[in-house]
Amino acid sequence: MKEISLEIFMEKEYVMSVVNIIIPVYNTRKTLKKCIESLKNQTFKDIEILLIDDGSTDGSDKICDEFAKKDSRIRVVHKNNGGAISARNVGIELISEEGYTTFCDADDLMPKNGIEKLYQLAVENNADIASGTLQRFLKRTFFFKVKKQIPASLSKKQVYKGEQVKEIVMPSFFGITDFPGYMPTKLYKNTLLKKSQFFECPAKHFQEDIAFNLQMCILAECIAVMPDTVYYYRMGGGTSRFMPTFMEDCINLYKFKIKQIDKNGFSPELKITSAIEMKNELWTWMNMYFQEYKKSKPLSEIKKEIKRCCELQLIQEALSYKENEQFGVKNFGELVKENNADEILELLQLHDKQIRLKSIIKRIIMNL
Repeated sequence: MKEISLEIFMEKEYVMSVVNIIIPVYNTRKTLKKCIESLKNQTFKDIEILLIDDGSTDGSDKICDEFAKKDSRIRVVHKNNGGAISARNVGIELISEEGYTTFCDADDLMPKNGIEKLYQLAVENNADIASGTLQRFLKRTFFFKVKKQIPASLSKKQVYKGEQVKEIVMPSFFGITDFPGYMPTKLYKNTLLKKSQFFECPAKHFQEDIAFNLQMCILAECIAVMPDTVYYYRMGGGTSRFMPTFMEDCINLYKFKIKQIDKNGFSPELKITSAIEMKNELWTWMNMYFQEYKKSKPLSEIKKEIKRCCELQLIQEALSYKENEQFGVKNFGELVKENNADEILELLQLHDKQIRLKSIIKRIIMNL
């Protein structure tokens, strides 16, 4: 196992940079080089790239070291595997109190002027957080951009201050508005970011960004946004696959949100929207579980998981809001309240058929 090593930090004379870029790295050998190149080639040059190797076993750690030897702006830390959150926290510990920091995943990219645009937005408005938008892409044999949909909250340059943050930005973390909750695309003041070391982290893998940014926005006095693309997100990554901890993360995040609503005096309506979101995530989990195990487990085992989820007290509490009946898959909420695993399974099977039919139609159209 690898211990946290600051050898490369010690070998180089430390020079404070205006913008730090923290990249958690774990077994991303196939995409890592292009990710780092996209950061090296930024038009804004006063940067420090912090590669936090989270115990890689596929050679990613060596790639990090090779880049660090060639570019003095790149620094590497090797640590035991602890997940992306722990890797980010190591990076946050190493930044100074001055300047700004952004985050990048090792399978994604940044446009050449991404940092420059974020920095200009932050400085012009003395913003605690500056946010742009992302462009999704598919990468197989060529770079293919997916049609970009800009959230209404980022459709124009805008600055939110004081109560505006609470009234306009904060509801996004409770399922109402559309201010993006992900960490990439944002530039944070280091003075604010340093406080994140004391944040709660209720989610292990899914939507950990939401919990992080919810707490960041509570502390922020000024948030500046713009519609400009500052990040390229690779579709088909880890969040596209089966996640065993998905339901556990959703439940813990729901509890965390209710706690934050009470603690910060947010509108009680946010509890309703969070409950609706919880119901939708339950449907997502049941679909995810069904798709993963429909060929390898008997239906009786799948029904056991459905029943287990239906019997959770927190789920029943979330479904107790009358408003929850108006949203999501028709009749799903009532079936969950009744713990009707048989009919829920039928809904999942019907949904599966619809997915396969759409896939067939799509292939036919693409071959015309």
